[in-house]
Amino acid sequence: MERVLHLARRMAGLRLAEYEGSAIARAAWKDVPEPGAESGVRLQRRGSRFLQLRCTETEAPLAGEITVSLILGKMRQGKARKAKAATRREGTPWRAFSRDEILAFVTAAGDENSIHRRARAVVPGLLILRELLAEQPHVQAAELRFFHPLCAGEEVRFVPEKQGFLAMAGGEEKFFCRLHKREEAHRKKEAEAAPF
Repeated sequence: MERVLHLARRMAGLRLAEYEGSAIARAAWKDVPEPGAESGVRLQRRGSRFLQLRCTETEAPLAGEITVSLILGKMRQGKARKAKAATRREGTPWRAFSRDEILAFVTAAGDENSIHRRARAVVPGLLILRELLAEQPHVQAAELRFFHPLCAGEEVRFVPEKQGFLAMAGGEEKFFCRLHKREEAHRKKEAEAAPF
């Protein structure tokens, strides 16, 4: 999905020194920006250990809005949240990201965070978002909450959860995702307005 890559480029353009070694804790995407919103990147909140950024594009066909919360500082390989034994074996296989895919995305986005470029590269949260949205074209909003870094080569399995799904890899909970689909009436209205 080109819109996510476009917004990722805008965010990377800030060139914040604190970004090196940081990791996304949360990401929220909307296909329609707030009414009256202006295109650009804004620092929403800053703390001693976190940043919250909002990136908006109002011009079609790349219109959309992403809000990310970053945990600042060198990413620690802390204790991962372990899932229940039954959950570790269940789930629907989704995919694994290759190091080449990761490098292609961060290069295209201008993302210079070294965690995405090392031998055991961390998959960018916005690359995960882009792939989810590419597979779900009727999604109007998405929310992701990251628990532990997903690295190149780790196979993701989705486990249904209340109001979303949990992404597992290697018996660890990697992220939770909630997708909000357009209502059928909204899709019908769009189809009627289409010029072809």
